[in-house]
Parts: sequence; C-alpha cells; structure tokens
Amino acid sequence: MLPLKAFCVLGMTAMTAVIGWALLTQPPGAVSEYFANVWGVVSMVDLYTGFVIFSAWIWSRESSTGKAVAWTIAMMTTGWLAGCAYCLQAAVQENPPCPPANVQHTAVGTPEGAMQPDWALSPENVASLQASGDWNKFMLGKRFQPLAYGGLRS
Repeated sequence: MLPLKAFCVLGMTAMTAVIGWALLTQPPGAVSEYFANVWGVVSMVDLYTGFVIFSAWIWSRESSTGKAVAWTIAMMTTGWLAGCAYCLQAAVQENPPCPPANVQHTAVGTPEGAMQPDWALSPENVASLQASGDWNKFMLGKRFQPLAYGGLRS
C-alpha cells in the first residue's frame, strides 16, 4: 500500500497548492464564467459524479454515520483533497502490508462425514490476517470478513 499512500500525499499536496493558487489569483465570483462554457458544465457534472460515487464508497466502508457525513461534506467542498486524505487515512489504518509469515495450521475434524479442509486458521491467525492491510480490507472497511477454509466467506 506504500504506492497508494505516496499518491495520496502527492494528490493532497497538488490539490492544496492549486486551491491556494486559485484563491489567490481569481476572485470567488469569477466561477460564473466557468459555467458559461459548455465544457465547464460537462467538467462539473463529471467531477461531481465521481464525488458521489466516491462518497458512496465512503458510506459503505464507514461504521460511523457521523464520520461518513463529515467525509461526504469534505468531499463535496474540497474535492479530491478530501478524497486523497480519506484514502490515506484508510491505507494507514489498514497498514501492515502483508499477512504474517507464521500462520499456523491446525487439524480439523470432519463432523457428520461433511467434507472439510484438513487445516483451519486459529483465532489468533484470523485476527492477525484481519489487520494485514490487504486490499479487501481497505476497500470493504466495516464490511470486511476474513476468509476461512481456502477462500470461502464465513
């Protein structure tokens, strides 16, 4: 996730610089000129479509309604500055970049003749895998469920 973190920091830096530049060189009332051009309108529809889709991802990922509301407002007002900040905090939150190398396998019985794999993850291993920072946990957030028994969702 290091490249993602680097791109987020780069995006936040670029957005801060360009927003600052725009505020210093153009009065806020000049925005109406942007909407006079048809491509300005197309750009705004395109931009806010992305904001809405990204905000939907935030809502699906967050367990706190308050956080989701705050991030959505930030997204709609500061754009990809907030988007990069959200991705960065999510990537940092899910940090260790790979599962631990010491995952232990334990024997599993076969109740009532059902077919079972011959290994299972111990509770300790499941907990360490949940915190491993993989892309599934990054994308799913609160909806993430650890994989069990060879890739099947439990």
